Amino acid sequence: MEADVQQVTKALNEEKKGALAEYVVRRKAILDLLDSSLAFKEPEARRYYREDTIHELIVPLRSNSEDLDYTQHNLWILDDRLAFYTFFRSDRPVGGYVDGSDSGREPDLAVVYDGALAFKRDGQDEPIVIIEFKRPGRDDFDGNSSPVTQVLDYVELFREGKGVKDKNGRLIKPISDATRFICYVVADFTPSLLSVVRKSIANNPTADGRGFFGISAPHNATIEVMPYEKVLNDARLRNEAFFKQLGLI
Repeated sequence: MEADVQQVTKALNEEKKGALAEYVVRRKAILDLLDSSLAFKEPEARRYYREDTIHELIVPLRSNSEDLDYTQHNLWILDDRLAFYTFFRSDRPVGGYVDGSDSGREPDLAVVYDGALAFKRDGQDEPIVIIEFKRPGRDDFDGNSSPVTQVLDYVELFREGKGVKDKNGRLIKPISDATRFICYVVADFTPSLLSVVRKSIANNPTADGRGFFGISAPHNATIEVMPYEKVLNDARLRNEAFFKQLGLI
């Protein structure tokens, strides 16, 4: 085992080591920017940055994976498994990429795993991921604006179609009853947000007690509601060893 490790280490030339270090430094800088964007933009007026600011930091608005590759987005902040997918749509009408749907509604992000870049076992139907960002500090949620209901509405819109298509109209992922959906809601846990979430199906505390999750069997969907601070702290913890190795913390 030790000889194998030494052989792999030797194969990493200085150029590759430098590129890896640059990648880690970039991650640290992105997380620092995210931290700053969660504070007041105008402290005297107690105004937060809009969700667009955070959205733009994680993945550019109105973008898609045909315009960007995986090195140009930062979805690893949410989940490292999202770092290597081949298809997503950011703030684009569902009808533009779901075959059989003419809906004009726009989820913040829709992600489809593809076996070409994601880890996928033969015969498995990988999930579609929907991510919804809410403005930091927002505290006007009610029964008509529940983000949990919102993401499940998007799941229903996807299921109305036959599958996900690329910009050329080619079907790249069929949607069947077996297709699973993973939905993330990212928001500050203000009193009104907590009120609507606790009344929703996503009212189960996560293991660390810092978020909520739920399962909708009719939608074949799981929903996780996470505060921005949890997203930031979890991303830092996942990268902490690399940051320490480079002396960044």
